[in-house]
Amino acid sequence: MPTYFDIEVSLSTVYPLIWRRFLLRTTGTTFADLHRAIQDACGWLDYHLYRFDEATPRGLVGVAQSPIEIEDSYDDTPSAEKVALAPWVGKFAPRACHYLYDWGDEWHHDVVLRGIVQTDERFFRRLVGGERGFPPEDCGSMSGFERILEFRRTGVDPYGEDDLGEWLGDWQPEVDVERVRAEFDCARKPRAHR
Repeated sequence: MPTYFDIEVSLSTVYPLIWRRFLLRTTGTTFADLHRAIQDACGWLDYHLYRFDEATPRGLVGVAQSPIEIEDSYDDTPSAEKVALAPWVGKFAPRACHYLYDWGDEWHHDVVLRGIVQTDERFFRRLVGGERGFPPEDCGSMSGFERILEFRRTGVDPYGEDDLGEWLGDWQPEVDVERVRAEFDCARKPRAHR
C-alpha cells in the first residue's frame, strides 16, 4: 500500500496563520521535491534561492539550492536534489524543519511532518487543505505584505502610489483552495520548475 508524508507548511510569525497541508510520496522523494511542493502549494514562483534548516538547535539539515545552478557555492551544503527526504524524517525529532525562501524578502516557513499516511490511491502529491493567500512574489518582505493587505482592505495604498492595484493583479488575501488543489495534485513526480 502506498505511503505518503503528511506535511504542513506555514509562514512563520504571521497571524492569522497562512498555511498549506499536502501529502507527498515517501519513496524517491528529495528535499528538492519538497521545495517544489511548497512553491506550488503556496503560489511562489521559484525565482529565488531557498534553504532548509533543522527546526531544532541541533544544527543544519544541510540542504540548499538555487533554482538556477550556481557554479561557485559559498559553502559545501549539498544540493537538495541529492538529499532524500525519508532518512531525514526518520532521523530527527521533532519532525520539523525551517524553510527559507527568497533571501532578500526572507520568507520563513515552518515545515512540520504531521505523520505518515497509507492509502490505496497512487499519486505523487495531493493538497489536503490550506488557508489565506501567501504574499505575492517580490512584494518587499513583511512591510510590503502589510502594505498590500492594507490596500486590499481599504483600496488605498498607504504609500500613496497609483499603480499598486495594477501590480497586484488578481492577488487576494484569501485563497481558493480548490483551484490550488487542481493545479497542485499530480499522479507523477513533476519536472523541475526550470
